[in-house]
Amino acid sequence: MIPRRIACVVVALSAGCFPDVEPNVLALPHCEGVEPACGAAGDDDCCASGAVAGGGFDRVNDPALPATVANFELDRYEVTVGRFRQFVADYPRNRPMPGAGAHPRIEGSGWQAEWDAMLPADAAALQLALQCDPNFRTWTDAPGDKEMAPINCVSWYVAFAFCAWDEGRLPTETEWNYAAAGGNEQRPFPWGEAAADDSRANFGCDTAVDACLLPTVGSTPAGDGKWGHADLAGNVAEWVLDYHGTMGPMCRDCAILKDETFGREARGGDFSHPAEQLATSSASASRRTPGRRSSGSAARADRRRALVSASRRTLGRCSSGSAARNDVSLDMPLGSCHKSSSSARYVHNEISRATSARPSEIRQNRAGQNSPDLRAAGRVAVGTGAVATERLATAGGGGLAP
Repeated sequence: MIPRRIACVVVALSAGCFPDVEPNVLALPHCEGVEPACGAAGDDDCCASGAVAGGGFDRVNDPALPATVANFELDRYEVTVGRFRQFVADYPRNRPMPGAGAHPRIEGSGWQAEWDAMLPADAAALQLALQCDPNFRTWTDAPGDKEMAPINCVSWYVAFAFCAWDEGRLPTETEWNYAAAGGNEQRPFPWGEAAADDSRANFGCDTAVDACLLPTVGSTPAGDGKWGHADLAGNVAEWVLDYHGTMGPMCRDCAILKDETFGREARGGDFSHPAEQLATSSASASRRTPGRRSSGSAARADRRRALVSASRRTLGRCSSGSAARNDVSLDMPLGSCHKSSSSARYVHNEISRATSARPSEIRQNRAGQNSPDLRAAGRVAVGTGAVATERLATAGGGGLAP
């Protein structure tokens, strides 16, 4: 019998566990075949998730935008190629049913039947879509040396479908932002106030002259967030549940579910972004068109990530949603289950790797080569990642789901 994934929260003075999603008893195993080889030491569970204690904070570090989230779990790492391979093996029978992957406290946040047309027709079409950029894509049709790198070239719809299949959901932007800012600590970067450098994030790579190879997820532990989530800044941008849009003045467990023509949101910046775009207050740099695939975007599952090059997006991480309390909210991104991509992150991987390359060590100079300019019009970024999260909003904000 497949165990039911649940999210735990403390209610009043007693502890209790509340199921976030119903298990899919027909699905193939999700993480059983994934090597525990993530993190700087190469020996952590790639499907690991971390609990986030909910509470109040200021979105994008703006006192005019207060929000509250409930407790949640979020994947510790961005979804890896090896972890995503399990989803591909089960495709297309694992396409989400209407209402799947919903945030338990946000009405209308689940899968919609009309989105089926945005998914690849079959496994062959999905694998073709994962090869969106010849330079930065991480997917290989057969297992190789990129199994612990973040999956990229993933559209928002595929990221959502993955999280739902993985019995999680994409995190809301508010959940993702809360985890990245360390809650009410309002950290300017996930690790704190120190300036970004190669020990904390994979960023600032010049795609015109460098190969910009994506390292194993979690290879910059000095940049981990308050609750132990890796790569919340740089590496690949992460899909979240929300559209990019106008934030209401206050919100509780909310998300922007109305398209204001800006497309879906992805957070965290990617390997080519400058340091200022890694800040927890930065959202505009990561707007994405949901149907486009980017090598710079990824997804994280939340348990109980304008036209850009497709290689910069990753699936992100998944999150699973916990039952809400009156005073706090706990959520996790695709990296963990609730997670959000988007979702609570998973706590994964036991396999160790002999070495863990730093971003500065894996950038291979390609100066002098006639490599295409990935920033040209019509190209999609291959490095953006998605994290599953939920956004909190009050009834007053236009397009915000309370």
